[in-house]
Amino acid sequence: MVKRITAIQPPCLIRFEVTDQCLGIEGCVVARGGSYMIERNGDGADIVLTTRYSAYLHPRFLWNPLEKLVTGQLHRHILNGMRSSRSEISCDVRLPAERPPIPERY
Repeated sequence: MVKRITAIQPPCLIRFEVTDQCLGIEGCVVARGGSYMIERNGDGADIVLTTRYSAYLHPRFLWNPLEKLVTGQLHRHILNGMRSSRSEISCDVRLPAERPPIPERY
């Protein structure tokens, strides 16, 4: 999945759009965008990942719970990867006005 950062709003909100998705489920669900909300918590941080997606399976009442389960697992995978990288998280990041958005890859 490739993401492009579309906005950084201090103190710690990063919005993105998904520019490419190749998960093998594109006929069922396609991620469109989302955000990371980062809040300092002691020596670490709490991160809330939100994703907007389009779903194509019907009937919706049947597929919605499964989509929420799969989306939750994908979020846990992403957030666990961030946790295991032990990267320094800075909430003071700013994109220069003249520089294009930076794609994010997993």
